[in-house]
Amino acid sequence: MSKKPAARVSTKKSARNKALTVESIAPDRLDLHWAAVPGAEAYRIFCCGADEPPGDEAPLAGQPEPGYVHRGLAPATAYRYRVEARAADGATLGQLTAEGRTRPDGLVTTREGQRLTIRGDAFELEWDIRQGGELAGIRQYDGADWFPINDPAAGTVPGLTFTAQDGPVFKLAELPGTQCAIEKQTATEVIVAFTVRIADCDAGLKYHVFREGALFCELTLPRESIADDRTQGVDAEANMRRLDALTGQLGLRLAPEICAGKLAWGHFRRHYPIARAGLGRNDQVTEPDRMLPMAVVDYGRAAAGGFTNRLEFFIEDSPPRGATTRFGADQQGGFGFEWHFAGRALRDLNFTCWDMGFLRTRWGLCLGAARKGAFGQVPVSRRNNLLGARIFHASGSQAVLDGRAEHWPYNVPPVTLLRSPQTALPSDEEIRSMRRQGANVIVVHQFWMRSGGSNCEPPADYIPRDPADLKRFVDTCHRHGIRVGLYMRGVEKYALFQPYFEQFLQRDYDGLYVDWSNPHALGFQGCNELHFSAYNYFLFTRALRERVGEKGFLIGHSGAGPCLPGLACLDAYVVGEAKDQRDNLYNSPDDALHWGLASCMGTHPLSSINAPEARQAAYAAALAMSPHIRFPGDAHHMQAVWHIWNTIPMEQAVLYNSQTENLQVVHCSAPEVHTPVYRVSADLLLLVAANLGPATETTLRLDQPALGMTGSYNVSELYAGPTPADFRSQRVEISPDGALPTRRFAQYEVRGYLLKRTRA
Repeated sequence: MSKKPAARVSTKKSARNKALTVESIAPDRLDLHWAAVPGAEAYRIFCCGADEPPGDEAPLAGQPEPGYVHRGLAPATAYRYRVEARAADGATLGQLTAEGRTRPDGLVTTREGQRLTIRGDAFELEWDIRQGGELAGIRQYDGADWFPINDPAAGTVPGLTFTAQDGPVFKLAELPGTQCAIEKQTATEVIVAFTVRIADCDAGLKYHVFREGALFCELTLPRESIADDRTQGVDAEANMRRLDALTGQLGLRLAPEICAGKLAWGHFRRHYPIARAGLGRNDQVTEPDRMLPMAVVDYGRAAAGGFTNRLEFFIEDSPPRGATTRFGADQQGGFGFEWHFAGRALRDLNFTCWDMGFLRTRWGLCLGAARKGAFGQVPVSRRNNLLGARIFHASGSQAVLDGRAEHWPYNVPPVTLLRSPQTALPSDEEIRSMRRQGANVIVVHQFWMRSGGSNCEPPADYIPRDPADLKRFVDTCHRHGIRVGLYMRGVEKYALFQPYFEQFLQRDYDGLYVDWSNPHALGFQGCNELHFSAYNYFLFTRALRERVGEKGFLIGHSGAGPCLPGLACLDAYVVGEAKDQRDNLYNSPDDALHWGLASCMGTHPLSSINAPEARQAAYAAALAMSPHIRFPGDAHHMQAVWHIWNTIPMEQAVLYNSQTENLQVVHCSAPEVHTPVYRVSADLLLLVAANLGPATETTLRLDQPALGMTGSYNVSELYAGPTPADFRSQRVEISPDGALPTRRFAQYEVRGYLLKRTRA
């Protein structure tokens, strides 16, 4: 809710009423535009539901200039606005009225002539059907604007091109006669199929788009029609020979605007645990025999901000020889991904359907945006049902008794070989202790099971060690307002069918901690380093979401290989097990955002990271991260942050964080002081200020129109120490322009400012 930015790539039509325009930008946002009124010194904006009687509009904001952005709205809802122009003496010079309707939550599919568009909450895909079934445009939303992802000068995406040995070049986007059919269309998923003629055969491209920002394109070549959809009679060898004489390439080149801002990227090597991250815009990597064709990019368009969005581009199958992958800067000053292959090498692809007579593989794209709040408070793709969560993680030690390691060749030993086995769930008194410290979530690692297994070798049984005790534990947690998360492995898919919620947990409240939540980890189940089932694994995570419910929670963890095909349907990602993560996470705010996937997930650092505890707590407060505090243990270093967070109902809050969204709602004079705001409503807000640098003076000023603040507020400055007795609160005054009184911030100091409206 702030003054409209000067430039925007708009994707929605406007509802016009003379000089007042209401433009739908996102499912939770409407923009108001009007021309300046001669003599007006200010504008007062009023709003109500479109079905309410005229005159029922409530005060919304005051603006010195024309233009207003109204955020935090319900999707697919109509609103009526009244704008009053005021003179310097307060006299009303005139008023304008208009109505507008927010976009629906989820996917909206439109077809106008040869243009097909699928819009999500924070991404948009566009096809020109005449261009071979390839994407003409990809856009994302960063909280301020819609903007292009792909470089239009580079052509369509993925720019699939075949070159024959005898010279002809076949660019898919230039081939005529494309056929298009929408096979499925809902708010959660859309399937679009294209058929295009290449030389003497048909190619099929089937796109499966999901509201979480995931796109998968199945490429079938050559495509042949077989009676009853069977493949008997197809000459596979003849089809392979068709491709032998070809070379090909595909890829994605980023728009210059993306490259000009803040950017960090990484890629995966063919051995699962090895991933590189933290690379810059000028880096380039080419490792033909070692790289998976997959790269990830975090970016933000504001130089003073952080990372607001994430993009992942990948190909599921890669031959062992005859293909080259290149990521990074190119010679033209741009940035992109390229995959080159020899047609004959495609004979050696794994997990394809040559035995059925044709080649089939997939390329994919995941488009992530920062998470802002719980289900029902924000669009689904921006969901984090654990915003501001205060988490204890009962994990236990995995250290093996001296001299016994040779008896267990696997990664995770059974409790009989552990030095300090965790065999019992927390007692009622231990639960009460965690609650007194402020906890509202307890995650229980694999020791809740009779046999926890060892990362599939052998597998876990998911049978409670003591069903009565597990029920006692969950019931006690619920009585104290604590949600429970049980451990499962994302590579043991049969765990999906265990009766967690039928017998113990509460659906739409509790959740699951999903270890190995990564399609690369499926190598432990018989896949290999040349193939990863991104599409199938994504569908598995969608089933997990259905299992826990829209309001339940899913926490993912995957060591060194996190990626959105395994995380997009989840709420948060646990970071800090891999060495590179431990070494880099607390180096800087940008490192914390990049390594913690804050551009697309809730970030949950492990508390065992070797960094000063005061620094860990300050980073958690500054960047809205929720560390997992190990049990047995205590959360003394997080008490200040937890007490401050606990002053509002976080499950009702929406996060405004300039480090993960291109939106500044707090103006702070010290760049080391970070200021996320949790907005429950216009009546209740919490500003958290955390200093990540040396001691400093600063000023803080709230952008009241942007936050929808009108009227008068009581403001309490909050300071909390390591115990509840150290919690202090004092009244401070907020100035008419939103300025708050501040005193010097010590290094790693955290304060809260609780704002409660007293008069509208």
